Amino acid sequence: MSGACPCCEAPSPRALAPVRGVPVLCNVLHPTAAAARAADVGDLELRFCDACGHLWNAAFDPARVTYDAEYENSLHYSPRFQAYARALAAELVERHGLRGGTVVEIACGKGDFLGLLREAGAARAVGFDPSFEPERHGETAGVEVRRELFTADTAEALSCDLLCCRHALEHVADPVAFLRLIHDALAGSPDAPVYIEVPNGLWTVRDLGVWDLIYEHPQYFSARSLALAMARAGYAGVAVAEAFGGQFLGCGARRTAGPAAAPRVTLEDPAALGVGFDAAARDRRNVWAARLETWRREGRRAVLWGAGSKGVTFLNVLGAGDEVAGVVDINPHKQGRFVPGTGHAVLAPDRLAELAPETVVVMNPLYRDEIAADLSARGVAAEVLAV
Repeated sequence: MSGACPCCEAPSPRALAPVRGVPVLCNVLHPTAAAARAADVGDLELRFCDACGHLWNAAFDPARVTYDAEYENSLHYSPRFQAYARALAAELVERHGLRGGTVVEIACGKGDFLGLLREAGAARAVGFDPSFEPERHGETAGVEVRRELFTADTAEALSCDLLCCRHALEHVADPVAFLRLIHDALAGSPDAPVYIEVPNGLWTVRDLGVWDLIYEHPQYFSARSLALAMARAGYAGVAVAEAFGGQFLGCGARRTAGPAAAPRVTLEDPAALGVGFDAAARDRRNVWAARLETWRREGRRAVLWGAGSKGVTFLNVLGAGDEVAGVVDINPHKQGRFVPGTGHAVLAPDRLAELAPETVVVMNPLYRDEIAADLSARGVAAEVLAV
């Protein structure tokens, strides 16, 4: 992965400052603090393509990353995310006339979105994901999940009216090859629409979402790099748009071979973005490191809200210690476990009254308002800071 751009094949990418010693799996929490501190770590050797704005980790080793039932990255406990996902499912069903039809989702996680597609009117929803837990939602009529990765060894001919692949493409070492695998599997449904969703790499680079840089994600797509990867894999009618407050990219296309349309999102000069990112990212990290040092010196009590990849990266990159009393998360499957690397405890929001934090750091600014409302309802008078 250290050579040409994996999306557009442009040579000689720009080398950015490496990030050392990050957890290999941010979304696997641990049963004890000791086990969490012993978690495997890796490096990010970042490369940036001045031609298409793609960012990737040249040091990524897929053999180090395993997805099973311990992998927990569901966002569906947030009211704001629930509203987004439910609206997306309804839109896809309506746009593609899927009432009574069949939907396949590759990397379906715990099956939350499959359930929403059924709720919106799809008759049958089929998923692939080794981290799926049947007991999470119980048996749902019309929903079938294969607990395995979608690979060249497990892929089979797919017959469906829509294929979704949300937040999986950023996890693979060769995104074009993975998209071709899906393309080939859809040979029996040549006119099936495809919906791909990934984190927006420009949120990371342009908007300095530096806490999104994690080992699990070797790829960070711009609208241009995603459209080019889709075109190289043989898809037609490619259209890319920002979603979820600009943090995601949603890509619609069809399996039928043909020329891809230009992306609908205008990309600022990629080279300029690459030049400025290193210094700006360093400054952002230094600002927060200084804050943590001040809290440590003054004995100020702070908690993080969000035990996902952003929170795990924040704690590890900044070397946070006891100045962060814990990490709050509303996902009950994370509570009572510990963050890889630093070993911070993941707490239920009910613990906030006991902790009485003076500062709550919100790891995703899109959730600031709902978190502030929750704190107010609990009578927690803390300063709320969004990273």
